[in-house]
Amino acid sequence: MKQVYYFRIFNRLGQLVYEGLNAGGWDGRLGGIDQPAGTYVWMISGEDYNGNAYRKKGSLQLIR
Repeated sequence: MKQVYYFRIFNRLGQLVYEGLNAGGWDGRLGGIDQPAGTYVWMISGEDYNGNAYRKKGSLQLIR
C-alpha cells in the first residue's frame, strides 16, 4: 500500500469503536472501557503503488 486513508472498526450497532491508520492498533476498548466479546466489522481504504483505489471490508471476532 502506498497510502492508507483510514482503518475503521464498528460494533454490531454500527457505532465506530476505532479509527486510525494501523490495522493492528485497536486494543478492544472504547473510551477506556473493554468492549464485549463478539463480532465487529472493519473497513480499510487506501491507494496502491499503481494509483488504484483500495477498499476492503470484513469482520473480526473479539474474544475475551
